[in-house]
Amino acid sequence: MFRFLGSNIKLPKNPPAGTVTLSFVVEVDGSIKDVEVVQRISPEVDAACLKAIYKMSGKWEPGMQNNKLVPVRFTVPIGITPAPGRKKKEQEQL
Repeated sequence: MFRFLGSNIKLPKNPPAGTVTLSFVVEVDGSIKDVEVVQRISPEVDAACLKAIYKMSGKWEPGMQNNKLVPVRFTVPIGITPAPGRKKKEQEQL
């Protein structure tokens, strides 16, 4: 899942560092619903993370309880780290 998110989150240029935490429900058909941002960084980064989560809809296996399919709530932290060396390059240009 984190590999998928890492390759599908399209961050804005120079994103702030931090953690976006998302919560969502995986339904019995594997779709995702009730997605919400629990911890925010910036509107642009939050939106990029939400978009990547929605791309996973339909690709999940539902939860099982007492041999029945059940919806399951997940909470996922997504760490955002600016690309290494970016600040150094920006300082050299000044």
